[in-house]
Amino acid sequence: MQDVDELVELASRFPDDPYLLDLLGDATQLVDHPSLDRDYSLRCYLQAIDRDPTYWPAYKSLGHWFDISEEFLKARLYFELAIEHGAGDRARIALASVLAQMGNKPMAFATLDQCDDNEDLDVTVMRDEIVDGLHDPYTKNDSDTPNCGEP
Repeated sequence: MQDVDELVELASRFPDDPYLLDLLGDATQLVDHPSLDRDYSLRCYLQAIDRDPTYWPAYKSLGHWFDISEEFLKARLYFELAIEHGAGDRARIALASVLAQMGNKPMAFATLDQCDDNEDLDVTVMRDEIVDGLHDPYTKNDSDTPNCGEP
């Protein structure tokens, strides 16, 4: 937690550094800090983009943030912006996951086909996971929640 406090202090001294703001956003997602709410990381990423609209790592971070939040349209947008601003295959792999979660497997595969190294293990694993349905749209039903007293 002290490390996060030091990053917050650095960010207040250097508020125009998108790298520092992106790093602070990542750190605050990993640490349960008593004075920083969950949206603090979101604000850090948005501020990083505000300071440098071409800083693709912050767009990628926002894509992950919205993916975790299950806001797939926003996740897709930010992964696409990351790619547009120079992000590589890691952003394409994440975008493919989001597209599959949105129910668009053909576009997910097409996105993976755009990767620079189609033989990369992460690309292959994502392709296999999509085929196996591991990134299919999630639909919660009553059988997902056990009754009280059931294991």
